[in-house]
Amino acid sequence: MLRAKVLPEVLSQIIGDGIEATMLMTLDGALMGSVGDVDVVDHKVVGAIASHTWGEYVHSAKEFNAAHALQTLLVELENGRLAMAAAGKGFVVCAYSSGEAEPGFIKAKVEALSSYLSTSLDQISV
Repeated sequence: MLRAKVLPEVLSQIIGDGIEATMLMTLDGALMGSVGDVDVVDHKVVGAIASHTWGEYVHSAKEFNAAHALQTLLVELENGRLAMAAAGKGFVVCAYSSGEAEPGFIKAKVEALSSYLSTSLDQISV
């Protein structure tokens, strides 16, 4: 089981090498935890936008191919990159880079964090 006290420490493990912020949110957009540079990105705003975007792609993916669920989403922004990955049944973890980190690097980091968190988050119902 993942403790709330440990969550910021876990999220901060992928900060660095161009990744400036990491957030964990519910599919409804509620920010469960975040770490990173607040001056670079407003975690609540990015979290809300990310969860909404994730939800739209999940809905579209179900219509297109119901056999496979959306696992990872990379978004190229005007001022950076955002990588999102499913973390458990009702959560999304995302990482933000202002553009210094390569897309594949951000994807690999967010997928590794998602995999680590999924075991604990699957035990929580949202």
